[in-house]
Amino acid sequence: MSGLDQIISASRSLTMGVDAWERHRDSPGWVRDQFVALDHFHEPNSSFELTEAVVVEPVTYGKPSNEFYLSMMLNGDGSQSIEYDIGMGRFLRPNKPGSLVFADFMNPFSAKGRGPYHTVVLYLQRDIMTSRICSLLGRELKDLDSLYSSAFFDQTIEILFRQLLLECRRSKNIGGRLSQAGLVDAIIGRLASLAMPSTLSSNSINDTISVSDRIRSTNIDRVIDYMHAHHQSDLKRDDLAKIADVSPAHFSRLFKQTTGYSPKRFLMLLRLEKAAERLRNCREPETILETAKNCGFESESHFHEEFRKKFGVTPAVYQLSR
Repeated sequence: MSGLDQIISASRSLTMGVDAWERHRDSPGWVRDQFVALDHFHEPNSSFELTEAVVVEPVTYGKPSNEFYLSMMLNGDGSQSIEYDIGMGRFLRPNKPGSLVFADFMNPFSAKGRGPYHTVVLYLQRDIMTSRICSLLGRELKDLDSLYSSAFFDQTIEILFRQLLLECRRSKNIGGRLSQAGLVDAIIGRLASLAMPSTLSSNSINDTISVSDRIRSTNIDRVIDYMHAHHQSDLKRDDLAKIADVSPAHFSRLFKQTTGYSPKRFLMLLRLEKAAERLRNCREPETILETAKNCGFESESHFHEEFRKKFGVTPAVYQLSR
């Protein structure tokens, strides 16, 4: 099923009327017109709101609010990136599954581009977010600015986000609400760890980039598409730079600024994502070694090491748990 077909299918599965969400209902008409369908999840006295929506074009809510916003793309047609400016300079967000954007709604917020895309958004009150960070880390985190200047991919957050959405869809009881709260805490903790300088140096979420250079060449989109199509191959930086039509050194900088990762690390995460998808959904039985080789890993031991580092379990355990 193509990305567009999946988006159309998702729009049919969403059950809440587009005007039933108060925040949406109070928005200008041109904002409401961008929504095809949505579901909204919010329990009284809960620490968060969650919205799943199919959107024609990105929208900007004009009024500042005392909230943080985390958006994850569930499905996009991949044809055009979305341009954001959330207070730290312009950047492009890939219109691809797993693409994340984190924002502070007290800062200016703008988004331009074309869909359609299927997205899920988590809204967190500022005082709750900061309180939970202090509780989880045992100290105050002064700011989250490092997360505002680029879109990024993070497999841990993606897994937690998808699980939170699943729990919200199916559970209305107290146990379900406790599970949701735990997942939200885990997402907050992961965001905090990504924003810490020591974590940034090892995980490469963001470089020091001048404001004038934050918008990347759209040629990088072609590189990401190529990496998706050829993730199992031995992809060289110089070859990817040729696709982007830039020098190898400039390519590495642009790519890292755009995705939050070096090309090498992005390819590793992409291979792990493809491997996890195969372990979940592959109809024809295959061994762990076959999965590793089909996803570009040179050895089963390396695959085990990287998979366990990312998902916390071995590929075999992950396969049995799906």
